[in-house]
Amino acid sequence: MRDVLCAALATAIIAGSAAAAADDIYVPGDADTVAGGLALAAAGDRVYVGEGIFTENFTVPAGVGLYGSGPEVSILDGGGNGTVIDAGGDGVVISGFSIRNAGGAYPDFGITVYGVTGHGGHAHYLKVPARTLVPLPDELSFEEGAAVSCGTGTAYGALRRMGLGGHHTLAVFGQGPVGLSATLLGAAMGADPRNFAGLAGMGDLVLTCTGTPRFQRR
Repeated sequence: MRDVLCAALATAIIAGSAAAAADDIYVPGDADTVAGGLALAAAGDRVYVGEGIFTENFTVPAGVGLYGSGPEVSILDGGGNGTVIDAGGDGVVISGFSIRNAGGAYPDFGITVYGVTGHGGHAHYLKVPARTLVPLPDELSFEEGAAVSCGTGTAYGALRRMGLGGHHTLAVFGQGPVGLSATLLGAAMGADPRNFAGLAGMGDLVLTCTGTPRFQRR
């Protein structure tokens, strides 16, 4: 029986793919500071931070996960020196921290997410570091490129994280930009996409995330 991957594909602030092989880095342990731990990390790696107050300002590299031990015990303190975390790269995941004492004036923030706390958003132009840019193929218009970077990029990142393959059945609920992209990409990755345009028919389908689909009528 084909495996079933249960996933809710939704627009995320921070999305992207992570490498299949990952190393775990511990602070303290492998490094004394968060910045030191991140300096050891490559795309796909995970940096785990223990209890304590870490007075630092740093950038999380693309594709790296940064995990605290909980917001009550893992505290990032910017020391009033500006943005505490720059999360400008694709595939960055940050969880389990309290962030305090960023700079006291715009554009200083606890965390920079482009289009939210950083420059950009609903505008014709977006200011980002040059390292985050990718070439736009000649056959794509700027409008198509914008759609790909948002809806299609979100779906692609989710499918890569799920490890989608030819032995999977993919359930896609909703056929907006992300859902349509997930359907097309899932088929291209060899999976068997099953589309559900709305919630009306969900009572006829029961999915068990452990593997086997069961269909039942109400």
